[in-house]
Amino acid sequence: MLVLAIWLGGCAAPVAAPTVPPATESGATRLTVTVSDGGCSLGPEGTSSLAAGPIELVSVNETDARAAVDLWRLTEGGTFDELAAHVDDERADAEAGGPGLGHPGFVTGQISSGIVEPGSTTTVDGTVQAGTHAIVCLRHFEAVTTDPFRPFATLGPLEAE
Repeated sequence: MLVLAIWLGGCAAPVAAPTVPPATESGATRLTVTVSDGGCSLGPEGTSSLAAGPIELVSVNETDARAAVDLWRLTEGGTFDELAAHVDDERADAEAGGPGLGHPGFVTGQISSGIVEPGSTTTVDGTVQAGTHAIVCLRHFEAVTTDPFRPFATLGPLEAE
């Protein structure tokens, strides 16, 4: 019994490989982003990387307000943590009815769902370039009179190779 305990104690837990969503019949990577009152979630669960190339972005809006989902690529010198902090600041500004902080200079928009009406689903096709990406969820803020669609959550980072 002691030998078994020593043997098991010496075993390291396996390191999980990045989760890559399976390809669709067309060969595109399918990502599903669900916008809910509690935030955003990404499926398949555990997704941390993508194959560079064709993508199918499925946006599900479970809220009573209009929403949107974007896939942004971080450019040289930008980090996911910086983007997440910017989106947090943007959300706080929108909740206060502020004018907005603007698009951060270290990201490029690659794919956008467009407006996803309450209770509906939208699917768009696009192409993902190699690099670090983030999902940015946007929603309509009642307190904002100009450009009421503002970021409120980020998911990622997602590495595309």
